[in-house]
Amino acid sequence: GFIGEENLYKPGKYLFAIDPLDGTSNFASGFEYFAVSIGLFIEGSLQYGAIYEPIQNKLYLAEKTKGAMRKDKNGNQKLHIKQGNLKNLCFSGGLSVVDELRKKQLAMYNALFPHFRGFLSLQAGCSSMCLLAENTFGLYFMGGPWIWDLAAGHLIIEEAGGVAVDWNGKNLSYDLTDVNKRYPFMACHPKNLLTILQYMK
Repeated sequence: GFIGEENLYKPGKYLFAIDPLDGTSNFASGFEYFAVSIGLFIEGSLQYGAIYEPIQNKLYLAEKTKGAMRKDKNGNQKLHIKQGNLKNLCFSGGLSVVDELRKKQLAMYNALFPHFRGFLSLQAGCSSMCLLAENTFGLYFMGGPWIWDLAAGHLIIEEAGGVAVDWNGKNLSYDLTDVNKRYPFMACHPKNLLTILQYMK
C-alpha cells in the first residue's frame, strides 16, 4: 500500500508513506537541503524509516527497536540524541502554509526564543529532523505536516533516543485512512520535553 501527496492512498498490510521531494521550495530555489523520505508501516505500525539527501549524499535509516544510523562517505554512524542545556542549543522549525497554524507557531517561537541559543529554519522538515538526531538542533517544531512528511523522521528521532509528540506533549497516533490529516509535531530529547512545554504556555 501507499500514502502520499495528491490524495495517493492505497491500503495494504505493508504501507509506504512517501514524500519524493521534501523541501520543494528549497529545491526550486537551489538551496541544498531537500530529501526523499520513506516510512514503512506494517499492519499499521511504523517499523522502518529512510531519508536520503542527494546533494550531501547522506542516507539516514531507522528500524523499530534496532536504532538509527547515518550512512555517508565516512561510513556508518550510529545516531544518539544527547541531552544538552537549551541555552547552548538552537531550535528549528518550518512555517506552515495554513494561516491559523502559522500564527500559533510564531507565538510559540517567540515564547521559546529567549531560552535557546537561536533559531534556524531550513524549511526542510526531513533534513531538520535528521539534524536533530545528530544533535545540531535541540528542538524541532512543525506546524501541521502530513504523515508522509513525518513518518521516516519520526522513527529516526525515536530510535536515536529522542521523543516525538504533538504540541501538547502527547504521543502521535497516525490515522492511516485519512490522507489529509495534519499532525502538529515537535521533537527533542525526552529530558528536555517538560521544560520546553512549560516555555510554550
